[in-house]
Amino acid sequence: MDKLNNSKRAIKGTITKIETFVEESGNHIPTKLDIKLKRVQEMNRKIDGLKDQYYDIKDISESELQVIEADIQSMEDRLEELEVRIRDILNSLIAKSSVSSVHNHENAISQTVRHLKVGSKFL
Repeated sequence: MDKLNNSKRAIKGTITKIETFVEESGNHIPTKLDIKLKRVQEMNRKIDGLKDQYYDIKDISESELQVIEADIQSMEDRLEELEVRIRDILNSLIAKSSVSSVHNHENAISQTVRHLKVGSKFL
């Protein structure tokens, strides 16, 4: 069971690192966010495996199992919140990029129209 508890602590540590990255990084880069999102999904898979291993333990008391289940549920909740936050940030970046792209096209069109007007005055 010590090995499982160590694995659980390692997963918690990874979750905390991802949370810190999302909270402290004001300049989010889509590629890094995508990598963190994949890491969140990987942690979910590890938690599923961890649950199975805990349930396979024969000599675990009901009270110990309840504490473990609550702890695992807390980790799953944190991961779900992280996934939502990362997806929201990514969607926000995509929306900003789209708006910026539209503005760039509008500016290019305006400049072209101005050049055409200036050019037609000399004809």
